[in-house]
Amino acid sequence: MVNVMDGVIAYLKQNLVVDAEVDGAVFGYKIPDGVVKAMPMPCVLVTAAGGSERADYISYSTPRFDLICYGTTNDQAARVAISVWEALHSLMREVHGGVLLHSAIMSSGGTPWLEPGAGWPGKVITCVVQASTDTVA
Repeated sequence: MVNVMDGVIAYLKQNLVVDAEVDGAVFGYKIPDGVVKAMPMPCVLVTAAGGSERADYISYSTPRFDLICYGTTNDQAARVAISVWEALHSLMREVHGGVLLHSAIMSSGGTPWLEPGAGWPGKVITCVVQASTDTVA
């Protein structure tokens, strides 16, 4: 079984438009402690947000992710979110991090976010990613 989140993170890190906004700062699960000290800064946090069950035998999954796009200001967070939205919207059957990512379907985008307790400005994008569950090279 593959880790689809790892594939999404690898895809966003290699995307030139996203990288121009966050300089490689794309993280999974949580923001690393060393980065927390520098927050707020432009970065993307990818977190699992569920998914749906399937009733077939095809080897793919459709997990849902929340991508929190941070910036030092609301405007910068919006620019990060736009870059992530455009990258995910253009994803079409590519291998990243050993995961075959078929597509990403956005279900919400640019929802305002303030990090609880810290007040870091951000925007949240929620998407469903269709990916193969088979490991690929």
